[in-house]
Amino acid sequence: MKHYKPALPKTQHVAQNLYIMINGIRISISPEEIIYLEASINYTTFHTRNNKFTSAFHLKFFDEVLKEHTYFVRINKSYILNLNYLEALNWKRDTKEVRLADGTMLPISRRRASGIKDMLWKKLNT
Repeated sequence: MKHYKPALPKTQHVAQNLYIMINGIRISISPEEIIYLEASINYTTFHTRNNKFTSAFHLKFFDEVLKEHTYFVRINKSYILNLNYLEALNWKRDTKEVRLADGTMLPISRRRASGIKDMLWKKLNT
């Protein structure tokens, strides 16, 4: 697809694990393992390299928790992505979306598009 642009270089971070409750069991997830988080009404689904986990917390809660990790970005009301898994950007006039390493396509909201583009541009040029 010729309309895709190269993604960011992979970043290196040492991070503390997140602990979430899944069916009454405390699960430890390394932030580096998280590809993206998806909101679903009152739940958040973690899409990791090997599994999917659903937590009873809202996406907004995890948005705050992950702020210290600069490689996570909220791209719309339903998704937070890990920039280390960003493969390509589809930046057309009417469509703004990202392709992740697992092939998932996620839309970028019009409201957040300009800020995300500026942030990605700064990261590419540092």
